[in-house]
Amino acid sequence: MALYVVGWGCGWFLFWRARPLPPVSGGGARSRPRLAVIVPARNEQQSLPELLSTVVPQLAAGDWCIVVDDESSDATAEVASRAGVEVVAAPPPPEGWTGKTWACATGARRAAEAGVDVLVFLDADVRMDRAGVLDRVVAEVEANPPSLVSVQPWHRTGRPVEQFSLLFNVTALMGSSAFTALGTHVRPGLAFGPVLACRRTAYEAVGGHGHPAVRGAVAEDIALGGRFASVQLHTGHPDISFRMYPDGLISLVEGWTKNIATGAAHVRWWFMVMVVGWLWSLSGGWLTSPWFYVASVIQVAVLGRRAGRFGVLATLGYPALVVFFLVVFLRSVVLTALRRPVRWKGRTIPSRAAR
Repeated sequence: MALYVVGWGCGWFLFWRARPLPPVSGGGARSRPRLAVIVPARNEQQSLPELLSTVVPQLAAGDWCIVVDDESSDATAEVASRAGVEVVAAPPPPEGWTGKTWACATGARRAAEAGVDVLVFLDADVRMDRAGVLDRVVAEVEANPPSLVSVQPWHRTGRPVEQFSLLFNVTALMGSSAFTALGTHVRPGLAFGPVLACRRTAYEAVGGHGHPAVRGAVAEDIALGGRFASVQLHTGHPDISFRMYPDGLISLVEGWTKNIATGAAHVRWWFMVMVVGWLWSLSGGWLTSPWFYVASVIQVAVLGRRAGRFGVLATLGYPALVVFFLVVFLRSVVLTALRRPVRWKGRTIPSRAAR
């Protein structure tokens, strides 16, 4: 009982509350700096229309939206061109770079040529769910000029298999240390890649995606965040969402394998102990007492809804999600420890980059 109560309490402590972007005060788009939205895209013809339809209307005069075509084999470039944004074809990545970091660096160079003040990197599966969100992102950058602003979007699930991401989404938010009961008194230890924003001068000062510790990193978002003086983390709901791994179980396993062990390695040890304690309560509580099962179902439902659209069946069947989480996590740890490459979007990525 003591072990369960402590672990259950760790879950509430680690994800005490969500932290959406603060509202904009003042003139909004008319007074904000010029920005460039940079979208690295590899075979994203299905996702791009939804993203661009929500981004382009929020652009102000002088803003840019740049889609970097990362050697796509589908109609990614044509879809982006029809949306009226600039399309830049990224050359093959040089040795030591991942495709995404090379695409981001290519887009940042083009934005620098345009002389914009703020860079906003968006994954292609992101969607701006409210008008004025870009203004709020830029306002947060301007309020914290040396920082990297990062938003973890709310996960819009579709197919039933996507429910298996529940514990990955929740533990990622827990491990960031940004949403605990201690609030902003703890400096975040991670950055989330789907939405990253910063001043262009700050990006260039830290070396951007071209820094040797970033260019070949599997989790380039974490590596880039580590270069900045600080990271400002926010949750997406109700402003920004995304749909992860809609292609099914294989892409879901590959995607989380790529990121989860690297992310865990950057979590402060005392937060990692609490995350393990929470997972321990989920693993054993339901076997110990039906009341513990009920308590965990309630907790998983509440925390899961803060992270994404996760249904009743996933919540009731959380023990199966725990098993799946542990299998994928151990797979990621083994590949990382053995320096085995991981697969993502048709490419082989070294699991450990040179630092």
